[in-house]
Amino acid sequence: MNFRQVDARADVANVVFRRIEHLLATKKTPVFALPAGSTPLPLYERLVDATLHSKLPLGRARFFALDEWWSESVPATATFRRFLLEYLLIPAGIPEDRLASLPTTGDAGATATAYEEAISRAGGIDLAILGIGGNGHVAFNEPGTPLDSLTGLRELTEKTRRANAYLFTGESTVPTHGITVGIGTIMAAQTIVVMALGQGKASIVKQLRDSPVTKDLPASALKRHPAVEVIVDRLAGELL
Repeated sequence: MNFRQVDARADVANVVFRRIEHLLATKKTPVFALPAGSTPLPLYERLVDATLHSKLPLGRARFFALDEWWSESVPATATFRRFLLEYLLIPAGIPEDRLASLPTTGDAGATATAYEEAISRAGGIDLAILGIGGNGHVAFNEPGTPLDSLTGLRELTEKTRRANAYLFTGESTVPTHGITVGIGTIMAAQTIVVMALGQGKASIVKQLRDSPVTKDLPASALKRHPAVEVIVDRLAGELL
């Protein structure tokens, strides 16, 4: 696992942007796994700008959302699909059908199987772009998740629910479960980048660097991947 520290949020976004740019230059239809949340926003802004100025053929790519809330009462505005459409695909002028995403309700087992099959039909994930939670989760794979897990339901920790309460009317209304690609699904990607921004991520970034591979720190599983890089800004890397 290679740790790369740059100065600012924009620099983190630029490093990942170059990875995406390279894949689009070398593969006709690359497949990306994408996160929601504040961490990738600078990257998405960079991608939108480059696409609108015809510097990046992002519309040729396929996209898979990493995870989604699992509840019948999720507001449309809080879904991760809506986030990726609002901050990336729609402003970049990319058709919505280029994005595959997980539903918020239904038959979880059948949904998980269908998502794995869709990733396989697309040729697998070329680049998985991840954030990291304060407890070391990646996507919605919380501590304790088997390191070979595939797509499926996960019970969310209070810490994760608290961190996402701003999307709902309060912590009590945040779903208790999410549906997510598994750690094993992520590990099957050709390359992986983990982005971490801000002082609030400094502790978990240090833990990730120093930890052995353990399901108590889900992101540590990525140490077994041959092509993974953790890219942090100055504040997130201040304890390295």
